[in-house]
Amino acid sequence: MLLTKNQLSDLAAALKVILEKGEQSRLSPQDFFGQLRSAAAAMARDPSQVRTVGNLGDLMGEYIQDLPYRSQILGLGEAEWLAMGPSAQREILDTVEAKLRLYAEYDASSQLWVSFGEGAAPGDSYFPVPLEALP
Repeated sequence: MLLTKNQLSDLAAALKVILEKGEQSRLSPQDFFGQLRSAAAAMARDPSQVRTVGNLGDLMGEYIQDLPYRSQILGLGEAEWLAMGPSAQREILDTVEAKLRLYAEYDASSQLWVSFGEGAAPGDSYFPVPLEALP
């Protein structure tokens, strides 16, 4: 999937929030989605456009949600999070952390980013992100 540098940055920011709130709620997993809801409201550029956080995919951009692609992370809701137990929750957070490292590598590889059109802003450069690398 072609993502712009800005989209990849937004995706990484959402994953950072998920990882941070997941780490903070390790001792009280029932607080995880409440913390995500608060973080989503704080991150919103337009407060009138704040979305409810029913699953982790709600924190991602529409360009991810509209894909026919589904993953364990995108569809993960509060009930599933609480039912999975600490070791499975840790596995999800480890996956998120691995995706963040991968996105940092993509971002640092400036020679791999392609710009379509002269004078395009650096954030509008594209990179082909494999579906497996999406959250």
